[in-house]
Amino acid sequence: MEFEVRDSADLPAVRRRATAVAALQREGDLLVTYSVPLGPEGLAPADLEMLRQTTAKGARLTTVNLLTAIEPQAAGEGRMRRVASSLKAAHRQVAEVFQVDSAAAWRRMALTSVLAGPDDLSALDARKLTVFAERAGMAWRSARGVPPSAQVARVLWGGGT
Repeated sequence: MEFEVRDSADLPAVRRRATAVAALQREGDLLVTYSVPLGPEGLAPADLEMLRQTTAKGARLTTVNLLTAIEPQAAGEGRMRRVASSLKAAHRQVAEVFQVDSAAAWRRMALTSVLAGPDDLSALDARKLTVFAERAGMAWRSARGVPPSAQVARVLWGGGT
């Protein structure tokens, strides 16, 4: 079950959702993913508190899916380094919130590139993201928004380079 959380600052809603998820998980094996935006400093303070509150209520989150806005290629050099830096910041936060080691934190993270235009991600950019995610051991990677080019899609989802 995936939740794209947009109300992380609403603590009563966070607690109600966490209580409901924990109750469903007591009924059976339910894998739960929360999708949240990735910022330059990793996760926003409200999203971090939401993760803390969720685990405190007994809900088990399988994955934190990081919605990553990809800067247009016109933004120039360093775009993918900025994404990597944000992911590393989120990694430290996820490890702390879930009290897991580095490898386990990466496995609990997924990367969803949010594309505003078809040319936001080049094949080279997609290779950089793919190599980073695979080396780190991230749970998965995906894209949303404007569909990537066929070549970029093949790189992102393993169909070739």
